[in-house]
Amino acid sequence: TRLWTLFPYTTLFRSNLYNFAKRVISDFDFKGYKLGVIYGIEGDYQSIIGDKILVDKKLNYDAVAFLNVYGTVSFRSKDNVDVSEIAQKLGMLVGYSGGGHKHAAGCRICDKDEMKKKMFEIFEHSMDKIRIL
Repeated sequence: TRLWTLFPYTTLFRSNLYNFAKRVISDFDFKGYKLGVIYGIEGDYQSIIGDKILVDKKLNYDAVAFLNVYGTVSFRSKDNVDVSEIAQKLGMLVGYSGGGHKHAAGCRICDKDEMKKKMFEIFEHSMDKIRIL
């Protein structure tokens, strides 16, 4: 019974994540396919949100790419878009690994420490510009 009491909150949380994803998604044309790029959704929810986005006829995406602060990209796709091939080639191109299944794959595009350092540099530069400290 305890799980059932949490169910409405879980459903609401997923719904809020989906609405967030729809607000922040960016369009990217890749070889004639419409790819949606999303930053800021953790890995545990990427499959659920990706599947929901891919079936939304208003959005009409062929594939979705989730970028995160760990320096990885997680792909989801439908129909003829083989994201395992994309993930493998992208991972190899930037010196890391990648791969997966036809409709669900991922790769690393940079080191998480490199990502953290870059974000701190942007933050420090911006803070210097507004002269808060």
